[in-house]
Amino acid sequence: MRDFELHQALLGLRDPWKVITVDLNRTRQRVAMTVDAGTDPHAYPEYQLVASG
Repeated sequence: MRDFELHQALLGLRDPWKVITVDLNRTRQRVAMTVDAGTDPHAYPEYQLVASG
């Protein structure tokens, strides 16, 4: 399993969502991640909304 796949699993992300970047700052004890789902509209069933990419 690659690092990005591990982070996706930890966050519970499913397609089309993917982890794009991971920045680990050990001094500040911080992990920053960028996630993306592409450019297609994506449904948020819990809010009954559709967001465009």
